[in-house]
Amino acid sequence: MPPLKPPMSLENRCLQTVVTILRQICWSWIQDMYAAAQTDSESYMHRTQFVLSQCEKLREVLLDVTKPVLNQFIPKLARKFVNMITNYDRSLRELQPRFWDEDRHNIVSAAILRSVLNYTTEYYDTHAINSSFAQSLVIQTLDSVPGLLDFNLDTGTQIQNSSLLASKIHHLKLLRTFRYFYDCTDEVIEQLRLHCPQLRKINVTGSYGVTDASVRHLMQLRELRSVGVPHTSISEAHYGSLLSELPHIKDIIFWEPESNILDHIAVENLDTISHVIGYIEDINLVTQKCPNMTYLELYSIPDDLSPLTVLTALDSLKISNGHYVTCNLTNVLRGIGHRLRYLRLSKVRDTNLHDIVTLCPCLEILILWECIFSPLNQNTRIDPQLPHFRSVITLKIRKKLRGQISYKYLLYYVRLKTILLHGVNIFTMDVMREAIRRGTFTHLEHFYIRETRHGALTIEAVDLLIEHCSYLKGLGYLRRCPLIDIFSIQQLKSRILERNFDLEIED
Repeated sequence: MPPLKPPMSLENRCLQTVVTILRQICWSWIQDMYAAAQTDSESYMHRTQFVLSQCEKLREVLLDVTKPVLNQFIPKLARKFVNMITNYDRSLRELQPRFWDEDRHNIVSAAILRSVLNYTTEYYDTHAINSSFAQSLVIQTLDSVPGLLDFNLDTGTQIQNSSLLASKIHHLKLLRTFRYFYDCTDEVIEQLRLHCPQLRKINVTGSYGVTDASVRHLMQLRELRSVGVPHTSISEAHYGSLLSELPHIKDIIFWEPESNILDHIAVENLDTISHVIGYIEDINLVTQKCPNMTYLELYSIPDDLSPLTVLTALDSLKISNGHYVTCNLTNVLRGIGHRLRYLRLSKVRDTNLHDIVTLCPCLEILILWECIFSPLNQNTRIDPQLPHFRSVITLKIRKKLRGQISYKYLLYYVRLKTILLHGVNIFTMDVMREAIRRGTFTHLEHFYIRETRHGALTIEAVDLLIEHCSYLKGLGYLRRCPLIDIFSIQQLKSRILERNFDLEIED
């Protein structure tokens, strides 16, 4: 039996305590300001002044903390602060108190976020922020993070903040990755060219304010490896010219069916291209132009994918919306399955599971999303000792309502670190015991289950999992399991805290 999960190190426990205290401080500040805004102007001014002074003191304290320690907890803490400030802003705008000064509200909100940001911050989570106010807050405080390597606002908002962003980019001279979906403009691209010479990845998907005028600026960012400009106002001709010009470009995106981007490529071969993504009509032409690709993602499948067998470097394949037999996927896997490390099939009809487990012996990541499986022959036996079951470390499955097979084969995977099942009811107490006996979860770190309304997983089975999984770090979607109630989840969280498990339960 594997040993019980060891308690957190003293350093991690101290960090967790600090993070908890800082979150409580932030929440207390916000609650007090919210209450003051409902009383009188003097109380509101007094409370906001107090918060401003405390923010400055917190910044000074954190300046004395070493960079490695800060990097462990600042990214997550900063996102928590953003979320709390966003909720506070939303509540105030709904309440519209008489004693609320919007300019002061913005100043205090920015100060709260600045209190946990500094020159050592290289990254913090700003993914999926759909509040215009929160996005503007992130942009306003960019002068506090001159060491930022990754900027990411990937969600559209009601109010565009592109002009504000253009005025702040000069603070980000070390930036390596830039994502700004829907609202980016030519002005922003120009500022990136002027101030971010080390930029390697840029993605401005859906930004119609980015036009052909930006291409000359992008061409001067010579370190670019990845340029994502789908659904912008950049024409295919200019995109093709850009790909031909950049010396280190790694990816190409065909964002429209019947794209003719390759017609605008000046060079005979794009030898640097490793990632090919999108709607591809002519597989033969793509394999000839990009012979060194390692990653291929097809949004829809042409009739025959057999030409993929000539790609000697391909190790990652992602396919959506097609028919397994019609596109000759069996032949493809016979040719390249032995070197695939990543395979994702999404909405592929008549998927042949037996092919995958026998022809893909080195696969590390397997994702089967809303596929319809071809039924296994009654005489077909899946051998639990196949190399495939010892190579996969990430397994994600979302069940399609029809055309299903038995999921007992899931127990054969003995090296899993991450398992995500959506709509699959399999882990009863008996199955959990069998999985532990087989060693299915010996290396497990993340366990995410979203069941249908019938359910199978119980809190007792979860306890058994925790007891026997030494490396478990995350449990997810337990509230989506019908046989587990909220009270049981709360009790489980309490037990985890009492035993000092370094384990997060995500709702």
